[in-house]
Amino acid sequence: MEIKIIFFNQLYILKKEWGVLLPKNGKNLQNDNFIFTDKIIIIVINFMDSSNTYLIKRSGSFRELKRNNSKKKWYFEIKISPKNAPPPSVNIKPEDIVYIAETSGGIYAKGRVIKSGSVKEFDSLSELLNFSKRYNDDKYWMQKIRQFSERNLENRNVKLRFHEYCVNQKLLKRTIPYNGPLEKYDASVNRGIATIFFKLTKNESEYLENNPNYKLKKIDNLKPDIPGDLRLKV
Repeated sequence: MEIKIIFFNQLYILKKEWGVLLPKNGKNLQNDNFIFTDKIIIIVINFMDSSNTYLIKRSGSFRELKRNNSKKKWYFEIKISPKNAPPPSVNIKPEDIVYIAETSGGIYAKGRVIKSGSVKEFDSLSELLNFSKRYNDDKYWMQKIRQFSERNLENRNVKLRFHEYCVNQKLLKRTIPYNGPLEKYDASVNRGIATIFFKLTKNESEYLENNPNYKLKKIDNLKPDIPGDLRLKV
């Protein structure tokens, strides 16, 4: 009888080398420290899953993703500040989960982080202009460059910090509206919300993973605009 000791993040080895059948995604192993077969005993050392779950909002990205259901995509976050304040995504790491939503709609995709870059820092307008040419989104970058320029005139210590990360994402079978614990992220309800990057709590993550409420919100007054969660569903 052979005995093997492995770490939880090496579970893929079990299938490859020993043909051991695992629970889905290995999740049930968090409370089971042993795996038995007739030839081997495997002791799993589990340091608890340290991955985090995030929600990001993007405008117009749904149409792009719908053309290619599964794809790797680079996202980035920006912080403009005189203090040494990094972008909100600075702590994101490989294996973290990311849910992607339309800015004015529901959650339509889920992905896993496969790479996280280092933070880039800009204190020169010309340097920032040259850097922005890498991205095919003039409208967005001109807005950020204008914000940086205005704040830099007020305070010469202002810097723009940029962080990029890559997500292997896929469309969800159904769009998830901002119901239950997610209602606070709905810009149509919480008018003051302008943030587009959120770290979700354990309760919010479990809600999305296990039992989301797909019911669309009631519309009390008819408006010419189609609600975001309904637009993504159509």
